[in-house]
Amino acid sequence: MESLEERIRRVVEENVALVPYDPKWPRLFQEEKEHLLACLPRELIGQIEHFGSTAVPGLAAKPIIDILVEVRIFGGDQAEDSSHLGSAGLRLLLEADLG
Repeated sequence: MESLEERIRRVVEENVALVPYDPKWPRLFQEEKEHLLACLPRELIGQIEHFGSTAVPGLAAKPIIDILVEVRIFGGDQAEDSSHLGSAGLRLLLEADLG
């Protein structure tokens, strides 16, 4: 399994190809947001936001829709609370205690 450090290194070192803005990007985000809302327990997630260059109309970007999902952690067991992410095809990339 890839460690957090390996994942970060892979993402930082990847080749980036920019493409012209595609007006379907907002729709693709909305479809994925609806998919996440259907897959994950509503009490587990807060906001779901489209961010990054594909969220800026008219801006060239690498053709990857960046989505930020606010995950609420209850009761202190992050592994148990985040286990639903796997069923939606997601992995927790970074954990932080902002307490």
